[in-house]
Parts: sequence; C-alpha cells; structure tokens
Amino acid sequence: GMLYALLSASKGIANLSDDQLSQCHDRLVVAERLAVQGEDWVGKHGIRGLCLISMGLVELLQHSYVKGIYNIMRSWKYIRILRDDGLTYEGMEKEVVRSAALMAIGSFYILYSFLPPTASKMAAWFSGFEGDREKGLKYMYDCWKEGGICAPWGALNYVSFHVDTKTFVGERMSRKEHANVVQMLNTYSAKYPGSVLFSISESGLYACDRNIPKARELNESA
Repeated sequence: GMLYALLSASKGIANLSDDQLSQCHDRLVVAERLAVQGEDWVGKHGIRGLCLISMGLVELLQHSYVKGIYNIMRSWKYIRILRDDGLTYEGMEKEVVRSAALMAIGSFYILYSFLPPTASKMAAWFSGFEGDREKGLKYMYDCWKEGGICAPWGALNYVSFHVDTKTFVGERMSRKEHANVVQMLNTYSAKYPGSVLFSISESGLYACDRNIPKARELNESA
C-alpha cells in the first residue's frame, strides 16, 4: 500500500497533472491512516514519515504552501526515529527498514533545504536542525548504491534533482554527478524497460546534454 501510494505520487509529480496529484494525495492520506493502526515499531514510524513528506510535496505542487510545509515538518517526528533507529536496525526487516530510512531522511533534508527563509526558520525551531542538500543527496545515492527495496526511488530522486531541479535553478551537474545519473539510468533502463518514470528522466538528461531530438523521442514514447 505504501509503495503503491508513493508510486502514484511520483507519477502525478512527473506529469504535473492536477487530477493525478489529487488522487495520489488521497491515497497517501489513506496509507498514513492505515499506518497509524499498526504496531508501534520503527517500520510504522518510517511509513508515516514517508507518507507525510510525500503529502507535503504534493501539497506544495498544488500551491497549498501552508499545508505542505506543515506536513513536511510533521514528518520529522517520525523520520527522526528512522535516523536514530532505522539506519542501524537489526531485526529481520533490517534491509527494508534501512533502505526506507535512507530515502526518507534524504527526502527530508533536500525538501527542507528549499523551504523559504521564514518557513525554514520555523522548521529549524520545530525540528532542531537545518536542511542540508548535499547530505540529502548523499542519502539518496547510498539508498541506490545499497540496492535495497527503495533503491529505484533513491535513484529516481537523485536523477530528478540533478536533471530537473538543478536545471530549473540554473545550476549545472558536475562530471561526477553526471556520471552517477548516467549509471543509474542505464541500470534501470535495463532492469525496467519501458518505465515511464525513468524514460522521462532520461529524456531530461538528453535535454540537459542538448540532444533535443533524442530527448523529444524519449518523451513522446514515454
């Protein structure tokens, strides 16, 4: 349920469709409510944190800025547990918990670092630390590199940030970042041929590299 909801969120975000954003937001709300009913363990808190931060992101895209920032800040209550206990969890689910922890913590750091100054000051008071974009990207890279259940999401977030977000704010990828993006896209193009999400990201990479015909071809076939 959690991964399906997050997949729906990513599809909605990738297509910037209002109706898809509304649908995936509704699914995330349901997923978070279901998580509340579960047993009290680190995995439960991880699911709630992932749902809340995803809800916050969708709400920001829907221009519900107050709600979006509020849910991103709320997510820290649960993501902090993942940071403290999930990365070193030793139960039978440790690989799943660690993978989800890396993605959730990375997402929080990255989103937090882009909050407006007033909101970030409020969030710093609320959570006790400031956002760190580079640290967040390192968590995403590690999530992908370790190959856990959330590895494709870690890769997709890493790629999307460097291909889309950096382009939007007028920054260029370093050679190392570009090599990482190419490696991730090659890995998942082979593993998930025809994937809409990775095809769109690959199209964005070709656009960044100024290969517009190839970018258009991939975008039209996605």
